[in-house]
Amino acid sequence: MSDKLVKQLEKAVESQDEAKTANLIERILVAEAHNAFALHCKAVLCIHQSKFDIALSVLGQLSQTDEAYNEDEEFLFQRGYCFYRLQKFTEAKEVLATLTTIPAQHLLAQIAYNLEDFQTAAEIYEQLLEKDAARDEQERQEIITNLSAAFVTIDAKKAADAVRKADEKTSDMLFNAATAELENRQYDQAMVTLEKAEQLVARQHKSNNSIEYYAKLETLPLKGPERALFEELSPMWLQRAYLHYSKGEEDLSASILAPILRHNSNSAAVNAVASINWAAIKRHNDFFDTYRKLKHVQTPVMMRKLATKQKLLVRYNTAMLLLNIGKLSHCKQIAESLLEEHPDSDLGSLLLLAATVRADKSSSSKKQMKTSRVDDLLASMSIKANVKSSQTRFTIAQIRMEQGNIAGCLEELSQIEGIEQRIGFVLTATEWLIRHGDYDGAVSLATKSISKSKFEKVILTHVGRSLIRVGANVQASELLNAAPAKLRDEGELLALRVIALARSDIAAAIQASKALPPSASPTLPDDVLMASVPTRAAVEAVGFKRTGIQDETEAVREKKSRIRVMRRPAKIIGKDNRPDPERWLPLAIRPTMKDMPERRKKELKRIRGSEQADKRKAADKRKAAAAAAAAAPPADE
Repeated sequence: MSDKLVKQLEKAVESQDEAKTANLIERILVAEAHNAFALHCKAVLCIHQSKFDIALSVLGQLSQTDEAYNEDEEFLFQRGYCFYRLQKFTEAKEVLATLTTIPAQHLLAQIAYNLEDFQTAAEIYEQLLEKDAARDEQERQEIITNLSAAFVTIDAKKAADAVRKADEKTSDMLFNAATAELENRQYDQAMVTLEKAEQLVARQHKSNNSIEYYAKLETLPLKGPERALFEELSPMWLQRAYLHYSKGEEDLSASILAPILRHNSNSAAVNAVASINWAAIKRHNDFFDTYRKLKHVQTPVMMRKLATKQKLLVRYNTAMLLLNIGKLSHCKQIAESLLEEHPDSDLGSLLLLAATVRADKSSSSKKQMKTSRVDDLLASMSIKANVKSSQTRFTIAQIRMEQGNIAGCLEELSQIEGIEQRIGFVLTATEWLIRHGDYDGAVSLATKSISKSKFEKVILTHVGRSLIRVGANVQASELLNAAPAKLRDEGELLALRVIALARSDIAAAIQASKALPPSASPTLPDDVLMASVPTRAAVEAVGFKRTGIQDETEAVREKKSRIRVMRRPAKIIGKDNRPDPERWLPLAIRPTMKDMPERRKKELKRIRGSEQADKRKAADKRKAAAAAAAAAPPADE
């Protein structure tokens, strides 16, 4: 009976009748529970129906029924594929490690990519291309697409080259090429490549719906052509939003992210990246909305679908939101967990450091203990790794500067690769070293920088003048002597060297001064030079007094300042002849005026103004009479 059913099963498998195949499999297994052929057919059928957990269980029964299957390449590939689809990448890698077939190598490359071993994935894909292992042109395009995706994270230039060599470029290839160009900060070229990729996708879906169309939609169906187009274009729109954000166009970036977040893509990675970018743009505008979007992608189901870097950035941005609103304890908890889970990343250390510094600033109690905690964190970060990102070192340097530790700040900055080529750092650091008496350190830093920077003359001139100003003439001459040959005889630098030598070595200064170029202007005769000197009358006409020989011998006459007369004493009023205590108060605030009606106040103000005007007129008349008397000729005797 079972042999007859097995023959029927073979015919059903050849005809690809799934319903009949499933029925025959169950009938055979009821009659013979350990039938190897029926179990194998059931496992394959479950794989086709995407029931990978059931398929894996059936394959396990099959391996126990017949141990020969444990060495069968097809059986091992199917078992590894089930592990791969269940996202158990480590188990899948162990099962497929011994296989050398083309499908197994292709699957191993995919597993390495999901395990974030991009170098291994790229090497496998390159080997497949060299062997020309693709069965058709479509499979070759898939290999090139996956190769460019692996290269994006390790070498953006190789990713662009891989896409460029492809005979026919797909939308996924163009997307990877745009990502590589974005990594190389070729923003305009990346925008053009993204637009080409979007046009290819729209042509495949026979639709021209853009991000503006989806921005106008309030809701989007979970199925249908509009949803399918949205799901395929969402990653490209995310890259376009990030491109605008990199160029400082945050409003354009937010207008692209808003519809992606509103319609909630089926891809957890798209939602996570959109939430991260939204938090970077809107964290200061709407805390609750941004926090809600980040928490949405932190559910266990969503987190299992994210890459390690995406998980790290989601939690980091959540902690940054908490830091901005002052939730320091919660922020520290996230930072400490990030340090434990990602010890090689600087984000956890920076986050914990920022939270500790913020707590130090916001509270005056136990300040000494907190400051020591900050110092401990800074010290641990400084010795944590030999190579750190420049952003991390800049952050540590900023905190040391806020603490007043300028020496520590400069020490941290000096460890950044290529910092000697930044003229702002060189000039600032040398000036600080000179002011604190470390002349040799300033000369050493300047000498090192002029060999790498294109601003040699600016550095030499600035540092040389600063050294001469503080009297470090020996160090100044050493620095200027170390100038490149093309600048050694330059006029300004040569003059500075002569000045420095004149204060330390006269003979060398005289010798160096001979190389000074002659003045560009011709020597004028003495009479011409004397004629150009302004006369004494011209100088005194503009308010200056030229001191002559006689004036220098005589004592300088100073004009006596007029002694200011005292104000008249207070009026004596009353029978007891006591001064009026309100005499020195302004009229408007005297108590007697406050109680008067407004009409009376105005009348008194008018009377007082009239009296003052009369007094001024009388004074003017007296002055005029005195002036006339002084100007009149004396009477004849």
